[in-house]
Amino acid sequence: QSEANQKYMFEELLEKVQAKSKSKMESMDRIYKHLASHEDWPRIMAIANQTAVERQDDPRVGLLRGDGLRKVFDAKEDDVKDDEERTRQAELKTFMDSTLCINVLTATATKIDDEFQRYMKGVLGQHGDVRAGPTKKVQRCQAKLEGDYQDAQYPKSAKLLDLARCSVTFNTLEQMVEGFHSLLEHVSDKTNHKYIEFARVKNGFLDPLHHGYRDIKMNVVFKSQRHPGTHMVCEVQFLLVNYLMEKKKMHRLYSVERMRAFFEAVVAADQNDSGQDQPRDVTQLKLTQVMDVAKEVEFERVQKAQFVHKCSVHSKWQLVAMEDQTSGSFVIVDMKRKQTVFEAKREKEGLNNCHSHKWLSMNGHEYVSVQWSKREIKMFKVTKQDGYDGGPADAAQQIVKKKSFVMFKTKRNSKPFLVEEDKAYGLKHPADDILLTDLSSSRHAKHLLLLTTHQVLEMRSLADLRTVTRRIKLEDRIRRSGARAMRVSSDGSLCVVAGGTTKPYFYVVDLMKEQQLKFTSSYLQDTLAPCFMNGENEFVAVGGNHGFIEIWSISEQAPVKQIKVGQDGYDAGYITSSASTHNVYAVATRNDNTLRLYDMSSWECFYEQQFAAEGASLDLTRDLKYVTYAGMNEPLFGCFVLR
Repeated sequence: QSEANQKYMFEELLEKVQAKSKSKMESMDRIYKHLASHEDWPRIMAIANQTAVERQDDPRVGLLRGDGLRKVFDAKEDDVKDDEERTRQAELKTFMDSTLCINVLTATATKIDDEFQRYMKGVLGQHGDVRAGPTKKVQRCQAKLEGDYQDAQYPKSAKLLDLARCSVTFNTLEQMVEGFHSLLEHVSDKTNHKYIEFARVKNGFLDPLHHGYRDIKMNVVFKSQRHPGTHMVCEVQFLLVNYLMEKKKMHRLYSVERMRAFFEAVVAADQNDSGQDQPRDVTQLKLTQVMDVAKEVEFERVQKAQFVHKCSVHSKWQLVAMEDQTSGSFVIVDMKRKQTVFEAKREKEGLNNCHSHKWLSMNGHEYVSVQWSKREIKMFKVTKQDGYDGGPADAAQQIVKKKSFVMFKTKRNSKPFLVEEDKAYGLKHPADDILLTDLSSSRHAKHLLLLTTHQVLEMRSLADLRTVTRRIKLEDRIRRSGARAMRVSSDGSLCVVAGGTTKPYFYVVDLMKEQQLKFTSSYLQDTLAPCFMNGENEFVAVGGNHGFIEIWSISEQAPVKQIKVGQDGYDAGYITSSASTHNVYAVATRNDNTLRLYDMSSWECFYEQQFAAEGASLDLTRDLKYVTYAGMNEPLFGCFVLR
């Protein structure tokens, strides 16, 4: 990064990669469209995803099941009372997983690879071009543990099923179908089970919303005859030559794209480096109020509201977004210059969703999604303008209509950000009642979740909000409340929906398996403001009235802790909003207008501040840099940003 306000070199590189990737993806989408008209297409679509074995430590495989390993990985951290010992135990698991276990797997793959490749050529050589794939390197395996399998159970490395692999390339769909069924029949034949067995099939052609490269993968349990007792899950890829040619062109681009997480981690470390070690104990965090929006910002196009239902910060660009259900206002403020960069009035009639806007990154651009009416969601692209000189604020604003979006444009060098509605990504819902919306806390979320008609969850791809990918009807209706009632886990696989006032139950829904669990509390009379602890899939916190909070284990389907906000005999009122990241749990309460932060390792309340606003909303940024608190503050709204 040459100057403070310029992009990092890796960001420019990624933009170029994404531009080139887009044309390649479009080319592969055209291949898919052409294949769909082929007479053998129904045979491809008839190949269903199946799973019999999905881990290397499955008893039918037998890897990573040594007594020493199992003793470490099966140990429950909850049984250890000492915090330091619990930390050492977690670090030992991670170390053994990323070093010892991966070394065992790569050594096994190297040992059986030649035998596996010869076997597959004997079975499939007459159907297509069989080629050995390179054995995965240790560094790539470790990267997959930190990325794709970060939420898997220990040992996470057991999810690596493609260390030994081969590909079979075909010229036509007919050849590929015949080759696939030939191997399927072979591994299903019990007379061959002393050599090989079926493990899993993943058909990449089934999802019409997926873009780009596609293939069919079959995993098998290969049983070495040269090394008796050595079994391993291996992978066979079935490829069409059309896709193979495009895949080779994409490989170099992909190698850059998959370094994104590494680049972002380096940048984050650089930005957080203040010359001193960052505190490992969250109770050492110091919070400083950096903005009181009502007092410090002048609005240009909307009146100041009396109640803010949702506020949140875009940490990198220091923008704070606010929405108000009572007046319908939606505003984005530049925190550095303390001026608005976007102001608009939504259609407030029938607008039930009090917490609708979400920041996200998509296709290399920053977006904010907002519910605009009771049945419409709009997507706004936020761009940092080139040539911004940081000059004085200029209130002039003009509206320019431009093809697929409407631009709310400011004069050159007057404001640093351009906010434009991107109509290619909007949604007008057929129902007149979008009650709740949310997406995963990951910066690169892929799906938007809606709750409609008080009971039906709809999962929609951000690439095409018009198409429902999953629809799940909850057992009971959800009661509307001003508290934030639905959250999605960081990896996007689970969501939690609170029942509302007078409802002592809440739902945890597995969005991938389309399964719902109903949890009923004997401690709470109302269920409000749920959130996943640290955004992960293990624990969920649910609030109620009178300052009551209950923490539940999802796997055990049971409460593990209860918290009473405030002192005994003190009624803090409704828990209206909550958030959790980096072992910090934040809650806002309505009666006493107070923000509280808890250290999740001890459940000590290490920060408590009362504001001149009835707390309706709080938001904690993923990087733990900012917390926002907002609500009613007669005669103006209250929105406070703390760093």
